[in-house]
Amino acid sequence: MSESRIQNRIWYGYGKAAQHLGQSYTQTRWTGTGSPLTNVINPALTAAFDSAATFNFQSPSKYGKYEWFGLFDPTYVQVGDYLQGPIGTFFVASIEPLHPPLCVLCNYTVNVTRPSINAATTAGALPIGQDTAATEEAILTGWPCAILYGVRSEASDVNLPTDSRLAGFQVAFPLVSGVTIRNADFLTDATGLRRLIIGVETTARGLRLTTVQETS
Repeated sequence: MSESRIQNRIWYGYGKAAQHLGQSYTQTRWTGTGSPLTNVINPALTAAFDSAATFNFQSPSKYGKYEWFGLFDPTYVQVGDYLQGPIGTFFVASIEPLHPPLCVLCNYTVNVTRPSINAATTAGALPIGQDTAATEEAILTGWPCAILYGVRSEASDVNLPTDSRLAGFQVAFPLVSGVTIRNADFLTDATGLRRLIIGVETTARGLRLTTVQETS
């Protein structure tokens, strides 16, 4: 039996199991730089999610982990699609042969902006006092992603004895064809909190961004 036929049977089995264990999720797909949640591909994709690829549903999700395995038929699902449902909003990080889809549970929706004074460069520090949020270029608007506290923090530039450390965050973000996120871009969430991107890693499962909280 060919690998493709085995794959089709596995995915069909995922779909059948999801009918018994899953719930309805809205599948959306990005078409531009605006919110990827507006273009509905399937309004009722039946899916279940577990922290283990065996789908034994014996253990709850782990604290500080955003990766989940998706139990659904991925025949008409693409990497980067979003699934919105009872647990929350996921983006599909990878669909590998003979393996269940890997999904990322999002906990923030952000805008990605670029300081206008840095728009023509690839990286580098920003001149002090020459950037404001109002003058920044919009790169992506309304994109769900996963943001978790990182293992490190940064010292304030002022470096006073009473200064606190700047919070560091790790961000899981889908790859967006034709869009490059880079160092010195900003992530701004719905609360207005801004995070400066200081590291960008491109992986087979999307982007991993290292950020620090902006201070005035």
